[in-house]
Amino acid sequence: TYTYKNGQIFTGKYHSGMHEPLRKTLQAIDNAGFSKGVKNIDASIFTRDTTDNPGLLSGHSFGVAMDFNSNIYPYGNATFKQYKKDLNNSSSKNHSYAKAIKIAYDTGLWVWGGNYTESPKDTHHFTFKPYSS
Repeated sequence: TYTYKNGQIFTGKYHSGMHEPLRKTLQAIDNAGFSKGVKNIDASIFTRDTTDNPGLLSGHSFGVAMDFNSNIYPYGNATFKQYKKDLNNSSSKNHSYAKAIKIAYDTGLWVWGGNYTESPKDTHHFTFKPYSS
């Protein structure tokens, strides 16, 4: 559970190793004034292959990955292009969501799917650094 400065409460069930990095991430977003930029965080634990790589388990399988604002930015290159437009346009209706993703990445705690060199990009995907490969 994290309580933003404006009194809004974020709560969810996550792997115990995700509590502190997620708290720090939400605090960084809150301190930057973008607490309304958190639409959804899916860090549920479910066994699944990494997209486009059958047999390689995703960080979600171990509870060390999250999908952040996936309702706004689903998987794919078109989504990543839209994310970049929203990030650079403060009048975009989704600017706060894009900004929250950028702030989460800037904490340095996560490997971000938007930095994947292979295609397609995974704008909403974050894996806690100590557990990334």
